[in-house]
Amino acid sequence: MILSLSKQKSIYKIMVLGLVLGLLPLAQASRSTSIHLMIDDGSMATQYEIGALYAAGKKVPQDYAKAAEWFHKAADQGDAVAQWNLGVFYDSGLGVEQNSSKAFKWYKKAANQGNMMSQYYLGTMYERGRGTEQNHDEAYKWYKKVALQSKATIQSSFDYYYENDSAIDQTDIETLERLKSSASKQNSTSQNDLGVRYLKGNGVTQDYNKAFKLLQKSATQNNSYAQRNMGMLYMSGDGVDQDRKQAQKWFLEACGNDDSMSCDLYEALFLMDYEVIASLVMSLES
Repeated sequence: MILSLSKQKSIYKIMVLGLVLGLLPLAQASRSTSIHLMIDDGSMATQYEIGALYAAGKKVPQDYAKAAEWFHKAADQGDAVAQWNLGVFYDSGLGVEQNSSKAFKWYKKAANQGNMMSQYYLGTMYERGRGTEQNHDEAYKWYKKVALQSKATIQSSFDYYYENDSAIDQTDIETLERLKSSASKQNSTSQNDLGVRYLKGNGVTQDYNKAFKLLQKSATQNNSYAQRNMGMLYMSGDGVDQDRKQAQKWFLEACGNDDSMSCDLYEALFLMDYEVIASLVMSLES
C-alpha cells in the first residue's frame, strides 16, 4: 500500500510538531530530571536525557543543535531512542542540516534494535525512495514488523491488565478497610490499588463506576500506574466508551512519568492511526 505524498507530509508535520512541543514520548525527558543535577558520566542514558531536555525545552532553553549533539553521543553508543531522534532531526533539519541519507542511516540503526517508530519511518523512506533507493518489498517488510510489534504490545498489555491481581489478600477485610481509609485521604497509591480491585472484583463487588472514579483521582495526582490504567480503560471500553484519543492521552502522561509500558502503548496506538499499519494489523487477525 502506497501512502500519498500529502499524507506523507502530514505525518512528518505531526512528528516534528510533537518534537517541538515536547509531546512525544520519544522526545521527552524524565520529569524528575534536572539539567543542573546532570553530569555527563559517559553513559548513553545520561547523554540521551540531556539531549531530550534541550529538544523539549524543559528546564533549559530549547536548543535543537545542542539536543542533536547529545543525541549523537548517545546514538553512537547504541541508544535506539537517541538514534530515532537523530533520524527525525536529519529528516526535518532540526538542529542539523537536512540530510535524508543520514536520516535513513539512523532510522535503520534504531529499527534494527526494534524501535517501532523508526521501523515505520524506515518503511516510508523505502516506499518513497527518500535517502535510499525505492524498494517496496523492503517497505512492506518494515511495515509488517511494525504491525506485528504493535499488535503484540497491545495484546500483552491486555494480558497484564486482566491477569495482574492486587497483592492484597482478598480475604483480608482489615487490610481492605485500611486501603479504603487511605484512599479517602487522597493517597494516590491506595486510590489506584482500590480502583484496580473494583475493576477486577477482587475482594469487592465489581464496580466499573467506582473503579473509574478512583483511578481518575489517582491519575490526576500523577500516579503513573493509575494513568496507565486509565489508558487501558479507554482502550478496552471497560465501564467507559472506547476512546483511542483518551487512551493515548493517558498513556502519554504515564510515559512522561517514566512508565515504559505506557510509552510502548502510546507508540502502538499512534502508529495504528495510519492506514498502512492498521490494515496490516487487521490482516494478521483475519
